[in-house]
Amino acid sequence: MESYSGSVYDGVTRFDGVTFTRYSNTLINVPRVLSVAIDWQGNIWACGTAVGVSGISKYDGNSWTKFDHTNSNLPYSFNPVVTYANGQDVWVGGIAFALDSNLYQFTSGSWTGFLGEPSINSIIADNSGKIWVGSWCSIITKDIKTNLPETTKLCNEMSISPNPSNGSFTVSLETEKTETIQLKVFDLLGQLVKQENPVTISGNYTKQLNITQLPKGIYLLQIIADGQTISKRIEIQ
Repeated sequence: MESYSGSVYDGVTRFDGVTFTRYSNTLINVPRVLSVAIDWQGNIWACGTAVGVSGISKYDGNSWTKFDHTNSNLPYSFNPVVTYANGQDVWVGGIAFALDSNLYQFTSGSWTGFLGEPSINSIIADNSGKIWVGSWCSIITKDIKTNLPETTKLCNEMSISPNPSNGSFTVSLETEKTETIQLKVFDLLGQLVKQENPVTISGNYTKQLNITQLPKGIYLLQIIADGQTISKRIEIQ
């Protein structure tokens, strides 16, 4: 299993179990890396700030992409210091005293701002579907807003029932052609908690998904076929 760490002076370091690989601050284009997170697709997110310079950078396995006020809707004076990934969303908190928003959620390719707290130092999600945020002034909780695609070219129709359930779900879908599909379930920390073997289907398909052994809470069901993905929010009560 790979692990990543961030350093104020040395950027981001990856350990693959044998060797260390360093991605310098210059390479990732983020000064003083203060926080690193991994999203459910395996992308690495690093954020940091220094006097007059700040940013958030994403590594997709091939290259780093920086987000700041020059190429996104993040404000110029937003100074990110902590990042956290859950499900399909990435959350970043910062230090600023004159912003309406100091917590940003990245989903569907753009940033949405929340909370005008002066300094956000910690972000985490619980298993009931809430984000917890620690700041200089208080601890705040809010319901997670997960934006999931309802349809893709993968299939014409898909349904999950019952949802919520006790952990037993019926997944039904219809494909336009013969496809090899695989079902995966992730928790809100982006960790894989259930994986079915790939199957080849054509037309209508029904699968009984049993995850009754998992704790109550919200999960993401991912269906993958031919490089396309459908993700659905499911809940165990």
